[in-house]
Amino acid sequence: MLRKSVLESLIAAQTKLSQQRPGWKIKLFDALRPNEVQAFMFARAMQEIAVKSGLSLDIISDEKREEIKTAASEFWGIPSEDPATPPPHSTGAAIDCTLCDENGNEVEMGSPIDELSERSLPDYFAGACDEIGKAAHANRSFLCQIMETEGFTRLPQEWWHFSKGDQVAAWITGRDFAVYGRAAHL
Repeated sequence: MLRKSVLESLIAAQTKLSQQRPGWKIKLFDALRPNEVQAFMFARAMQEIAVKSGLSLDIISDEKREEIKTAASEFWGIPSEDPATPPPHSTGAAIDCTLCDENGNEVEMGSPIDELSERSLPDYFAGACDEIGKAAHANRSFLCQIMETEGFTRLPQEWWHFSKGDQVAAWITGRDFAVYGRAAHL
């Protein structure tokens, strides 16, 4: 689910994509996400980071837990019941997406959606010399261009995350306020 104006902008982005690359589609992975789901995903990210570090969340210091929480928050919005700080996906104004070619295959982006690594940074492949890296950078840039023409803002840490009107978009664009807060039914 998305807010009506966000959906309209997404449809317009799809139309522009179709004009530039006939048969290509924007593939959605996530849109509106309840806070409970956000909490689950955040906890899962913390667990993944801990395991990669050879740690267990059950037996670490509070200081180490905060370090892991900070690392997880680079990729996942912190779950919050505070109406002033809803996670972006709880607003109905954020989406995670990629591109599919005319055959329905996802195009090369260099990393999967939700990968917790520096490869998720939008410009990670900017200086790539190999063909896969060059293609990933070109496709990430093209996706961003298509989305930005319809008013979406890309999250600086994730090539796949785009917002329109939520607090993250306001922060990135320097606006004083967000258009959308938490979606009413969540």
